[in-house]
Amino acid sequence: MTARIAIHGQGIAACCCATLLREQQSTIVPAQTSRPKLPAVLISNGTQALLGEIFQNEKLFDGLPKIRKRVVAWNGAKAETFPHSAVIVGDQAIGERLQARVPASTSDGPDEVEWNIFTSKGSEELAPELRFGSRVAGVTEVRLRESAEKDACWAESVESGWLFLIAIGNEDGLLICTGGEPASLLQGSRLVCEQIERLNREPEAAQFAAYPRTLSKLHGGDWIACGTAAMSFDPLSGEGTGAAVRQAILAAATVRALLRGDDADEVLAEFSLRMRLGFLRHLEMCRTFYQVNSRAPFWSKELAMLDDGVSWARKEIGEQSAPRYRLVDFDFVRL
Repeated sequence: MTARIAIHGQGIAACCCATLLREQQSTIVPAQTSRPKLPAVLISNGTQALLGEIFQNEKLFDGLPKIRKRVVAWNGAKAETFPHSAVIVGDQAIGERLQARVPASTSDGPDEVEWNIFTSKGSEELAPELRFGSRVAGVTEVRLRESAEKDACWAESVESGWLFLIAIGNEDGLLICTGGEPASLLQGSRLVCEQIERLNREPEAAQFAAYPRTLSKLHGGDWIACGTAAMSFDPLSGEGTGAAVRQAILAAATVRALLRGDDADEVLAEFSLRMRLGFLRHLEMCRTFYQVNSRAPFWSKELAMLDDGVSWARKEIGEQSAPRYRLVDFDFVRL
């Protein structure tokens, strides 16, 4: 079961893979890659519990600001409030909290390893990427009004895009928007604009791709991909961090099964099937966000590309064999 495994990445999926595989006395070879970082992410209670189990620490996220409600105004409907339970944490702070609990890695390079796990992009070894959208999101720091609830997040569709606002403490917030510039989109807002006192011009707004995308192939002769190396989710869904954790669990279980001598074709097919099923669920959920009555081409264009993704994912899944394993205590057990 012991092996040298290179983990290419430095985010949450990389930390999870390293921790899970070190339990099997594997030697982890770090091979860091660069990746875009968001100022902050939401981590749901379910994902917090899963991370607590992986890192054997139930207090990983103690002391962080909590989001307890989600207010949504979509497709012209009246705003609705839903209970929510998550913490908000900076991308760098996640790494600091998790890395502190990952045993020190060897200083050796990534040469001569049995398997490579890619959790972040940046390698020419990986397969081409399939993109099911074209939207780009901008992240702008804002000052919240005194009346804005400090434990909430807000999501709203406007004529030519959408707005997502998160309270991050100290009267500050992060505004994520697609379809146009923040000031322009806020002019058509009825919900989000009421929470913002002003846009902060400094630092300059960060931008990132906000559409679902995935590799055309998730594994090769000596590598597998998970996390953002394998696929990315629409940030509006709030599913990205949880998906990265679950994918890391699958990747670690796959490598362990391969090292113990299970049939490689069967194990890798199981990994690919489970990953594709997760991606399909995300695409189908995203469709509900983009079925908006609007004359702006933004919505119809993005919905059409999501439909292409759903068709592609269903075809991929239909061509794969039925599951042959179940996941028990972070490990694959053959059915």
